[in-house]
This record gives sequence, C-alpha cells and structure tokens, in this order.
Amino acid sequence: MTRLHDSTRLGPRRLLFAAATLAASLAPLGCGSGGGSTSPGAQARVWRVAPAGAGEGASWMDPIGLQAALASARAGDELWLKSGTYKPGASRDDAFMLVPGVAIYGGFGGFETARAQRDPYLHVATLDGDLAGNDGPDWTGREDNAYHVVVAIDCPATTVLDGVVVRGGAATGDGQGPKAESRDQGAAINIFGGGPTFVAVVVEHNLASNHGAINDHGEGSLYVDCVFRHNRSLNFGGGLYLHDHAASTIERGCFADNEAANEGGGLYIRSHMLPRVVDSMFLANRALRGGGTFGAAGALPSIEGCLYQGNEAEIGGGGVFLEFNDGMVAGSRFVDNAAGLEVEGGGGGGGGSGGGGVWTTGGAPTVSDCEFVDNRASFGAGVYHIEESAALVEDCLFERNAATEGGGLYTLGSPSVARRSLFVENSASGTDFSVGGGMSNYFSDSVVEDCVFRANRAELGGGGVYLEGEDPILRSSLFVGNEAFGSLEGWGGGVLFGYFARVRMESCELVGNRARKGGGVHAMAFSAPLLVHLSLVANEAPEGSGFAGHPLNDATLAGSLLANEGPAEFGSARPRVTTNCLVRGENLPFELHELVEEPPAPGPDGLHGTSDDPAWSLAPSPGSALVDAGEDQLLDPAWPWDARHQQRRVALHGGGGPVVDLGACERGAP
Repeated sequence: MTRLHDSTRLGPRRLLFAAATLAASLAPLGCGSGGGSTSPGAQARVWRVAPAGAGEGASWMDPIGLQAALASARAGDELWLKSGTYKPGASRDDAFMLVPGVAIYGGFGGFETARAQRDPYLHVATLDGDLAGNDGPDWTGREDNAYHVVVAIDCPATTVLDGVVVRGGAATGDGQGPKAESRDQGAAINIFGGGPTFVAVVVEHNLASNHGAINDHGEGSLYVDCVFRHNRSLNFGGGLYLHDHAASTIERGCFADNEAANEGGGLYIRSHMLPRVVDSMFLANRALRGGGTFGAAGALPSIEGCLYQGNEAEIGGGGVFLEFNDGMVAGSRFVDNAAGLEVEGGGGGGGGSGGGGVWTTGGAPTVSDCEFVDNRASFGAGVYHIEESAALVEDCLFERNAATEGGGLYTLGSPSVARRSLFVENSASGTDFSVGGGMSNYFSDSVVEDCVFRANRAELGGGGVYLEGEDPILRSSLFVGNEAFGSLEGWGGGVLFGYFARVRMESCELVGNRARKGGGVHAMAFSAPLLVHLSLVANEAPEGSGFAGHPLNDATLAGSLLANEGPAEFGSARPRVTTNCLVRGENLPFELHELVEEPPAPGPDGLHGTSDDPAWSLAPSPGSALVDAGEDQLLDPAWPWDARHQQRRVALHGGGGPVVDLGACERGAP
C-alpha cells in the first residue's frame, strides 16, 4: 500500500471558475453574469424610465424620470430603466431612495415589451453620483459628489435593484455613527433595516471615509451576480461592509481591485447572523489586514466555494483575515495572494505578519477542503494561526507557497489542528532562521495528524516541519522527499525539533528526506521529543542520516525502524534513550525487503517524493521481525492508529494478546 498522496483526495470543490471565471471577468461590465430575465408577474404597474424622461412612464414614447418614478411607484410596481446615466440631483445629500416592494431593472434599449428582452450589458443604465462630472484619477474631484447614490431604508426582499451600474458616490462627509443620516458610509448604496435584493449590480469607483461602497446595516440582503470593483474606503470594507445583524448572502459575487486603508479591502464582515459568501471571486483587493475579506471579532461568516487570487495585505491575511471568531472557509481556492512582505522582524517565533491565504486570530475557525497555491508571505504563506486560535485545518492542499518561515502553515501560541492535508513543494527561505518548509509551530499545543509532507524545503531546518516549545503532537503522517539545505546549515530534512519542544511524534513514516545533519529528524538543544513507532527509511545526510541532534537534546526513540543511506544512522549526538529499535548496522544484519512489503525507491529522477516513484509500502511483510515487536506501553490509547490510519495492536500469533508492530505501520490491519 502506498502513501504517496496527490491533490485528487481533496473533495469536490476545486478549480472553481476556470475558463468561465476568466470569461466572466472580461465581460463589458466586469466579472459576474447578467441579471435575471424572467417576465414580470402580476404587478400594479410597469414604469418606463429614461434619463431625460418627463412624461407619465406608460410607454417608451413617454418615459418618466427616475426620481419622479420613485416618488409615484408603489409596492409591486416595476421600473424599467432605459440605458444612459441617471444622477440623483444637484446636492450632495440627494440620492435615489428605493421604495419598499418596488423592483428596478436596468438593461433596456427603449423598445422592449417584456423584461426578458432586456440586455444589461448592451444597454447600460448607470446611477451616477458624480454630480458635476469632474471625477479625476487618484480619487480627485470627489468633493462635490453625492454622499450616497442609492439609499434603502426598511426595504424588504421584494425591493429589487437589478442590472444597473452604481458609481461615483463619495461618502466623505460627517459621521454620525450607525444612522442612515451618516455621510461617511455607503457611498454607492446605504442600507438601513430590511433586506433588499440586488442582482447583477455593478458597484464601481465609489469612495467612503468609513464603511464601504455598500454599507449594509440591514437584517439580511441578497446579492446575486454583483460586481464590486475599483472602490475605496479610508477605513473598513472597500467594496461591501456587513454590520452586526446583516444575515446577508452573496452568491457568485466578484470583488476586484477594491481597497481599504485598514481592514477588508473587498469585504468586511461584522455580522454574527451567519452571513454567507458563496461561489464568489476576490481578485487583487488590498488592505492593511484582510485584503480580500475581513471577519471581525464575534462575526460568524461562512465562505464557501470562493476564489481568492492576487489579493494583498500589508500586515496579515492577504485573502482572508478571521479575528476572534468561529468563521468557516470551505471548498475555496487561494492563489498568488500575499501578506506582510515588507514587514521586518518577527523571525524565530516572533511572528506578527503574514498569512498570505488565511490568517486566524483567536476563536475556533474552520478551514476545510481548500487549496493554497503559490501564495507568499513573511510567515505562513498559506495559513497563519496566532493568539490562542483553536483553528481546524482539514482536507487542504498547500502547494508551492513561499515564506521566510512556515511556507505552508504557521502556528504561534495557538492549539490548532491540521488534519488530512497535503503539503507539497512549499519553501522557507531568505533569512537566517528560515525553518519549516511545510509548516512551523511555535509555543503551541498543536496537533498534526494524517498529513503528507512531500518535497518541501527549508534553508535552516525542518524541510517538512519545524516545532519549537510546548507540547505539540505529530502523528500518523508521511514525510517524503523534503530537504533542509542552506548555504551553511541544514538540520532535519523531515522534521526539526526546536528549543524546548516536548513533542510526541508517533506512527510516522520518514522516507527519502535530505539534510546536512539529520536526514530524517534533528533535535536542537533542550528539545525533548518522544519518538515512538517511526519508520525512517532511505533518508540521507552526511551526519546522521536517520537522526542527528545537539549534545544537549533530550530525545527518546522507541519501537522504531531505521534503515537510511549515509555514513551513519545517528549523528555525534544520539537520542538520550534508544529503546527497542531496529537500526541498520547496529542490530543483526537485515535487508529491508525482508522486513516490509515493498521498500521505497526513487524513480528515474533519483529523488524520493516525485511523481515517477514506484509504489511502496512499509507495512511489515509476512514473518517480518517487525511484527509484534513494538512498544505496547508507549501506545497512546487515544490514538490507536498507524501511519495509514489503520487500527494498531493486531494479534497475529496464538495467545498472549495483541502486540503492536515495530515501526510506523501495522501488519494485518483491515
């Protein structure tokens, strides 16, 4: 049985938008599909509206103006907007006030007899807050723009804005707190109470001093196929801001090139009412924290099936920042995001910046079935946990992420869990303490289980994983083809145990890892790892191909198999205690093929952990000396699993009860 995993194990949500995403992003109105095109049902009246309309609105030959139509329409009415530019008035306080129960549809050319005939991409209706027509580059000329282009107060879901562009708002006036009269938030659309519906609305080129292009202070709005692009907030939520009680849903949204000076370049979520972001894209948004999305303290966001690409945070959370909340990120893809790249200091467990894909602070968030590819950060290019974050990361792929420490995952002072995840070709480089190519864990009682670390690289040490301080657990995981090579150092190709690390590492396979010292593992001074039921095979190092350590290490190695390549299995400093291990060159001579089902071997490229490797298995072969030779008394009753997550302690002999097998794998497990 092989343990060489690939990304196909990660579940159904992947490559979320591919060609469809690209095509949508190049559409005339940006990323997002067109609006609904159903025929109107029974309504009181359809109003035909034109930019210069001054009639009664009963026909396209006699259109009405938009403000006049809003003043006359009643619940159930529809307003059909002919293409052109609509301005709310001459004063900055003027706005288009949505009418409860009234639906506004753009996309008409002025000849249609049914709503299904409209085309919002061809016939663009723009609600424009640039009253003087003098908007310039770099946000100049906004001092005379409308504070809000659209205002919705106590509007229910039957209030619809569909197929229009809302632009040019400048909420740069006086702030009055959470009030509809406040002029510093909701430059494009300001929502208070209710929960209107927005479909295929393009929100662009809006500026706010405080809360976003859309300020959603309602009870739960619906956003479908909406585009937020080129908006800016001088504080929070460049594109969209969701307040405490906004149980809003965003479906197939696109947030592109938005900016917030503080948090939430694309989206800021403060709501604790289970707001959902589904099948949406966040592209090239920027902020101090949470370039794509920021989840504030106490919020409870659910982010599902989303793409985060090219977002950037100056400090942390290029894609998503979750602050002291129990939010969920599932089935999403994070590509080429960045965080903390210009932040100096924080090395060696100091942290403080990073999280190119996701950053979690406190709380108990969940990140599941996600892909983190080609992200960059100062620390933790894929995911970063800090400040007692009890986060769960499971069924995720970390591939080709690059940081100075913790290329894939970085944990600091947080009892997090990483489970069933694949770390491949991540790297830690660029400083004098570049450790943890796949993962770095500092002062955290974290748990890593059922994970694969393949072909990761660190310059100083811990090509696969670096662990420092506290009592973390590392179990039932595979380390294959990882490297630790710098210009001078390179400790622990598979795993490096740092200062005061009291790690329990059990039932792990370490195969074909390489380093200058400790091809499989290296224990630094004052570390005290307990290494139980490991299989260290085909690892390489000039000093200690299996294990190397500082003279002051306090490691214990028990019930393990060591059959590696190099001048010696152990470096000059062995583990303090070596109990019941089968070690090449120290026990009676043995051949690996006599002990295991199929010894690992590199493919034509000569490297372990690459796609050309033949299948292999370190499970004991029939009659192997590994069978029933392990350490029963050291088996953790709370984790009775081997490296393949098969049940331990299988009885293969008559009488005496079951005895665990020596090494990482159990023979005869179902």
